[in-house]
Amino acid sequence: MSLPWPIQTKLTSEYNGIPSARFDNSLEAHNFQAQLKELGLSHQTKILKHKRHGREFVVMVLDAQNAA
Repeated sequence: MSLPWPIQTKLTSEYNGIPSARFDNSLEAHNFQAQLKELGLSHQTKILKHKRHGREFVVMVLDAQNAA
């Protein structure tokens, strides 16, 4: 099973060796998580706090390693 194109294009980075998407606001992260849930893909979210840049939402797609 391969990932749909819209999901693949958002996975631009890695976090702890897991393909991930990074967002600056919670609404975008929530919408991406909703897409993953609709497709039945396992995911995990990490909120990184930076003093200068504010919050960053990292959504790791756990099933991406098996689907690739």
